[in-house]
Amino acid sequence: MMQIRKESWKNMQEYKEAPCKVNNRTKVGEGGNGIVGLVPNFDRETVIKIFKVNKKIIKEECDRRYRRFCKEIEVQKELSCEIEGVLSVYDFSFPKEFLEKSPAWYTMTKAEKFVLQDGLSLIGKLKKMLELGKILSEIHKKGMAYRDLKPENLLVFNGRIYLADYGLVWISGEVSIMRQTERLGPIKIMPPELEVMEELRQCDYKKSDVYLFSKVVWMYINENNHGYRGEYSRNDSQRKLNIKSDYGKTFERLHQMMERSTKYDWSKRPSIDECMELLRHQILILMGEFPAEQEKEYFIKEKVAFYKAHVTPDIEAYETGEKIYTFLHDMLPLIRVKIKKEEKWYVLCPYSVKMLQEKLFVFSEEVFERNIRRYVMHIQRLEMASPYIKVIIKEFNQHERDSIEKLNAEVFDQEGEGEIILE
Repeated sequence: MMQIRKESWKNMQEYKEAPCKVNNRTKVGEGGNGIVGLVPNFDRETVIKIFKVNKKIIKEECDRRYRRFCKEIEVQKELSCEIEGVLSVYDFSFPKEFLEKSPAWYTMTKAEKFVLQDGLSLIGKLKKMLELGKILSEIHKKGMAYRDLKPENLLVFNGRIYLADYGLVWISGEVSIMRQTERLGPIKIMPPELEVMEELRQCDYKKSDVYLFSKVVWMYINENNHGYRGEYSRNDSQRKLNIKSDYGKTFERLHQMMERSTKYDWSKRPSIDECMELLRHQILILMGEFPAEQEKEYFIKEKVAFYKAHVTPDIEAYETGEKIYTFLHDMLPLIRVKIKKEEKWYVLCPYSVKMLQEKLFVFSEEVFERNIRRYVMHIQRLEMASPYIKVIIKEFNQHERDSIEKLNAEVFDQEGEGEIILE
């Protein structure tokens, strides 16, 4: 649990007049329970946030929001002393009870609003998200969770990301100031476990932060402020990452981070540190600084996962001619087909594949100086075994034999097994 330093308590209890008021000319923002304005006549650009609520709100609700605002000051002041990415609090005041004429307030460095369309490259955006992940990681190490992560709560100062607005922070062992029927977090990208409106949720709020972190990454890369709710999906045009830049590289690590972080079951999500590791791998891949063999492995995984997302296997096997053909056609640049015939192994590197009829396939391979060799086989099914795809072949029936008679091709007219190697 976070401990408040003793030297802070005196200032926190001591009443101070705000250095200025916020009017229409100086106001720069408003949201939550406060209004933000510029502080005039300071050597550095400074803003003040003053507690403000609608006068029609009942006293009980006003007091609750006031306690949340005071908590925001308390948490930000303490975290800013230890975490890079939390703006320093210069001066502040929050009396024990809300006073309409003299409300709580605090001042801090003026920072710019975070924008999704900032013109950075994909690598630049991922590095920015690593900065955000580092802030969350430090918060989690203190036994806390942020719970309100969204683009609107991000700021930029001196070129780096800062996290603001700590009113919903959860602190281990702390008595909650939330109402029993109150929702937590940003509605448009809310984790499913936070939709349950009860005070004592049986979940790990740090894993809720992980869910929200992945949604912010998605919104930033896609430059889409609407976001989405639910699990990430590669085969959903509304949910997949829209990566505009053509790096000629795999994005498997980024896909994996999105898939794992948005699982409906919060207990199956990774930690924020594991998310950051996946992002680091992705950055190294894009920069050409990742081990070649591992990059190749992720490239193949991405191709297979993308294919399986669009053409669902029948119990981890493709058994219809159409699905078998689609897999072979789409994966053709990556596959080597290894088939055994009469105790001899044949390894094919086909440049084309055709389906003459249901499950009857012709592979073409260039062998020497544009000489073409063709192979014909009846593929009964493909089994999605790892690390290879198993090929089950059958003998030709009479109709198939009639079809291939005029083809000048090598035939595999027997039952057997082979494998497809992706590389």
